[in-house]
Amino acid sequence: MKILMVAQTFLPIPSPEDQIFAPGIVFNNIACGMKERGHEVTVYAAEDSFSEKFETNGFGINSNHFEKDNYPVEALSKRGIQHQLYLISEAFEEYKKNKYDLLYLDSFPISEYFSNFVDGPIVCLHHGVPAKNSDLQLDVDRLRQKRYFNRVNFIAISENQRRMGKDYFNYKAVIHHGLNLDNFIFNENPQNDLLSLGRINPKKGTDVAINSAILANRKIDVWGDHSNDDFWLEKIKPKIDNQNVQYHGHCDFNKVGDVYRQARALLMPISWEEPFGLVVIEAMACGTPVIAYEKGSMAELIVDGITGYLIEPGDEKGIVEAISKIDQIDRKKCREHVEKNFSIEDMINKYEKTFEKIIKNEL
Repeated sequence: MKILMVAQTFLPIPSPEDQIFAPGIVFNNIACGMKERGHEVTVYAAEDSFSEKFETNGFGINSNHFEKDNYPVEALSKRGIQHQLYLISEAFEEYKKNKYDLLYLDSFPISEYFSNFVDGPIVCLHHGVPAKNSDLQLDVDRLRQKRYFNRVNFIAISENQRRMGKDYFNYKAVIHHGLNLDNFIFNENPQNDLLSLGRINPKKGTDVAINSAILANRKIDVWGDHSNDDFWLEKIKPKIDNQNVQYHGHCDFNKVGDVYRQARALLMPISWEEPFGLVVIEAMACGTPVIAYEKGSMAELIVDGITGYLIEPGDEKGIVEAISKIDQIDRKKCREHVEKNFSIEDMINKYEKTFEKIIKNEL
């Protein structure tokens, strides 16, 4: 196959080691995997991308990540949108002029407006939440998805996402993310206690994780970026005592594996329809079980009672009870579950087969 791939441009591909950007990680894995399978892959991404596996064309425009000191904060968002438009327009022109089998877009939703200007199959990976408080919030969002429903082939990253968005997104397959397991080393004997890792906000349930740890009389390490907003100032910061509740700040991607494997459990009391949740399978790959509210994709990732515990959303006492049982989980089974169901090899197999079927109009 000859494939033209377009990445999101807010960060370079792959993400810098001081950043954790799931879409960039997934895009890089797919591009590398398809190239290693012998397919001809052309990648459009930010100019400051630095993959050793493939060359990128960025048309001289760096990502916002390396330009953030050159522009005021309010200008960066506008610059990011303009950069994306620039790259997408170049990609569609390239797709129109030269013979490719498939155009793969990791950019939603702007790209759909260009879709009728070219022939040939278009595939878009959907990272977001297909709900009226998210990706379908505006009237124009819903109008666009209906208008181009039959033109763009979407790939969902969870069955829950597909169920939620099936009336607006033309999903052709569900493909769970996969991991390069060499980056996540199994550890049977963790040295730390509980862990909360990810963006610190109400959706991620950082406050519930901390409260549950305090109620369970357990220690918790909190990693993640935050805004200096009311949630941080009122719900999180006052509970950080640097003894039982320790805040470590941002976690670089090159150290995240060490953080996971030293934890007895990862807490994920999310309050939103998480479309996937890479942190869940990353933690389990290190042997660390996950305690989560049963929202979004969590039931597709966690085997209740085997690789962690699924708790009724809002049941904070259920989180506390699960914490008391966490040592009943066999950490080896967590690793085996990821090896069996979320390997990068399995993910690439599914993308390759899905691309082939879309090109042949078999989906």
